[in-house]
Amino acid sequence: MSCWAMHGTVHSFDETLDDHHNGRCAMIPIVPLAESIGIKPPEIEPGETVFGRLSDEEQRARMGPGKWEAWKAGKFQFSDLSQSYEDKVYGTMRGEPSLKALLGETAQ
Repeated sequence: MSCWAMHGTVHSFDETLDDHHNGRCAMIPIVPLAESIGIKPPEIEPGETVFGRLSDEEQRARMGPGKWEAWKAGKFQFSDLSQSYEDKVYGTMRGEPSLKALLGETAQ
């Protein structure tokens, strides 16, 4: 779900793509002033838009029933499905938080 949440987001040139283990995400540069010479930036639909076209059954299968119910109830934003974390080998990476983390619950 982290990939769905990040898909189509725009970042500055000085940002590093923080992917996850075995991630296949790739950055597509939007070059400043390219349009002035007739080059249009690629049109990339946000992941949330694409995800929204899936059936409820497909969404629930990808997100998991608990997260899907909480998301549908407005308990967190779709963009919250991708968060940074520190890996002791690879450094800053992105991943999907647990439902407890999304809801702000702490382990007992």
